[in-house]
Amino acid sequence: MLSRIIKQGDDFDWDQDDIERLLRRLEPRIQAAFINAIIIAQQTNTLDELAELALEGRLFEVLDDTAGAGAESLADLVNTIIVESGQATAEAMAAGFNAIISFDQVNQRAVNIMQANRLRLITEFVNEQRLATREALVDGIRRGLNPRAQARVFRGSIGLTGRQQQAVNNFRRLLRTGSAEALTRELRDHRFDPTIRRAVAGDIVLTDAQIERMVGRYRDRFLKFRSEVIARTEALRSVHEGNELMLRQAIANGNIDGETLVRTWHTARDARVRGSHTFMNGQQRPLGIPFRSGNGNDLRFPGDINAPASDTIQCRCAVSTRATRLAAAA
Repeated sequence: MLSRIIKQGDDFDWDQDDIERLLRRLEPRIQAAFINAIIIAQQTNTLDELAELALEGRLFEVLDDTAGAGAESLADLVNTIIVESGQATAEAMAAGFNAIISFDQVNQRAVNIMQANRLRLITEFVNEQRLATREALVDGIRRGLNPRAQARVFRGSIGLTGRQQQAVNNFRRLLRTGSAEALTRELRDHRFDPTIRRAVAGDIVLTDAQIERMVGRYRDRFLKFRSEVIARTEALRSVHEGNELMLRQAIANGNIDGETLVRTWHTARDARVRGSHTFMNGQQRPLGIPFRSGNGNDLRFPGDINAPASDTIQCRCAVSTRATRLAAAA
């Protein structure tokens, strides 16, 4: 669990550095789970089966099952991390207070949050997949692809958002038309740049095989980027969700004095911090009172699912907690 994060005495102190250490351990697990979810979704049907469905115009019939199967494993892991965070918070309290304190994962509030979390993750994954697949298939129809090629496009779109798939389609179009704009795409594989420059200059014409190889690398990098975004966002959200659940249980059980509990918002303290969060650095709130971003949004903690994406996606902030044990319990 967490390294020792308690100062001696009756003060519970979970600081920013300890949260970051926990996140560094958890993010790779979520990223791997997301990639595994994509693999599961891609392998649910064979290419021949998908080609048959494409020929019959029924590809969308398998989409929800295909995407949902992959999303379930990701949702399970994220909920596991909420529990692990709650347990880590309990262990930290127990060490600091020299008392027996545990996290109750079957607590009704915890159960409700994890059930909602699971539904949210699966719904978001499936909905984004619908948009991405629609973008991919419409583009394939425009290009006159045969059913097998449509099946390959369908499979290749799994894991991307609708906007990302649109970017992939646009990148292919830029390569086909020899546009220099292709060289401005940040996630392109720069090893292809000399060949693209020759095509832009009119010295060569890119073959279909070359274009699809370049597009494939571009798509792979988008997928890696999305896995990193999801890993950071969901790890940050889950760690703080589990921590808050344990704090509420500790107050209800009389382990800590809720009146002394102070939570402090910390930014990553670098030039990449979003402007609306720079405003939040150092804000202090009791449990149950939200922090206020520079955009005017309320957040219980970094990654709060109830806040707009503009204040949560790829957030690198952390909320530390200090609390004193109840005098009677001490």
